[in-house]
Amino acid sequence: MKLGLHCEYARKWVPKKSDIIPPEGQRNATSKRMECKWRVNIRFCRKLGYIRITKTDLTHNHPVDEPSSYYSEFRRAPDEAQRVAMQYMAARGFKATVIREVRMP
Repeated sequence: MKLGLHCEYARKWVPKKSDIIPPEGQRNATSKRMECKWRVNIRFCRKLGYIRITKTDLTHNHPVDEPSSYYSEFRRAPDEAQRVAMQYMAARGFKATVIREVRMP
């Protein structure tokens, strides 16, 4: 199983202007997309029971907002005890929703 995490500012913005509608009749929309390169790719091998981080690029090309206190608990890296517990549970086929409970404050 593969999981790719990326910044909310990732990808390139593609304007959706139409040639059919005259320019004065179109909205001048903008987007928060700015091709941020931050990403983490994770691979879980259920057969062998391990989790592997396959790619990381932790650089942002924009100012990083401080997460709210609620989400900061889930976005922080797990400590060593949590990491061991999560790997143990994943190797024994626990569902992701159950494994996520290890991270709960």
